[in-house]
Amino acid sequence: MAFDPWTATFEEASALTEFAMANGENIGNPTLPLFQIEGAQKVRECENLLNKTKDRFYVVKAAMHCAQRGLVMPDWLATEFCNSYHLIVGASAGSWDDPRVFGKPFPKGAQLAAIRKRRLQKAKVARVVNDLLREKDSRGKPFPVGKEFWRIVGKVIGTTANEAQSLYKQRPFLTAATNSIQSRRNKQYPFFENIATQPLNGVVTITRTRIKNPKSFETLWGVNPRE
Repeated sequence: MAFDPWTATFEEASALTEFAMANGENIGNPTLPLFQIEGAQKVRECENLLNKTKDRFYVVKAAMHCAQRGLVMPDWLATEFCNSYHLIVGASAGSWDDPRVFGKPFPKGAQLAAIRKRRLQKAKVARVVNDLLREKDSRGKPFPVGKEFWRIVGKVIGTTANEAQSLYKQRPFLTAATNSIQSRRNKQYPFFENIATQPLNGVVTITRTRIKNPKSFETLWGVNPRE
């Protein structure tokens, strides 16, 4: 029976991913079964948010997830996408950002530079946290996750300690599929270290793996954490 990411269980996708990797498939392939069931879940989330908010940007987002993961669009998404397309080609709407088509991607008056900066900070914060967790403090011990820890992270990404912690907590938590993919990536590339994962009660947790000749935090980010 062919693999169906819309109905398959995590266990089925995991077994097929293991089989693919055992036969030489690269873990970076975005259409691996584990990635596909994760993509399918994100498409379902988009459907729920579309129904709840009526924001048609979720149609675009769901289509992106299908394209990224090699998924066949579910019927609801194909219908919504085609409806939007026909409003344009039928001259019933004059712009793709018409709220009946896909809507405006940002509200009126949005500061795009500020939005870009915040997105970059969100993308960067977990890597900075990850690298700082590998460093030693002035006593030669791992950095405790506290005010000084977040001050250093904030300094690197260009914000305050409180904002750095807030940005980190706003990052999407890793799903079971992503966690499983990352553990397999560690086996395939033994000197890869996981991104810091979900904070528990405000405390950062991380799955550590060995890295060959890791660069210092100061070399990576230009900040000496012991100063």
